[in-house]
Amino acid sequence: MKSQIVFDNQTIAFTGDITFSTVQSLENQIAQKYSVIIESLTVDFALTAKVDTSALALCLSMQRRCQKMAVIHFENIPQCLHDIAASVGVENIFLNPSDKSQS
Repeated sequence: MKSQIVFDNQTIAFTGDITFSTVQSLENQIAQKYSVIIESLTVDFALTAKVDTSALALCLSMQRRCQKMAVIHFENIPQCLHDIAASVGVENIFLNPSDKSQS
């Protein structure tokens, strides 16, 4: 399935697959669009078809890019992406920002 990103203000919605073969193009699109993120960024996986470990790498990259400038919030995360994150001990990346401050 073809991968695309839909940009809407401070929201990124992924469609299609986020896999090894698509992740670099997606990363490049994000870097071009969001060179500076002001306050917050929402990342929505609702229309994502297939993910692999590359999707987690992309999420970590986005979090690192936003770390000092903005809050990042992930929505509609596929269960398999949660499972991948848990298997390498980074499942807290998907906690809401308010939940992270309590842990």
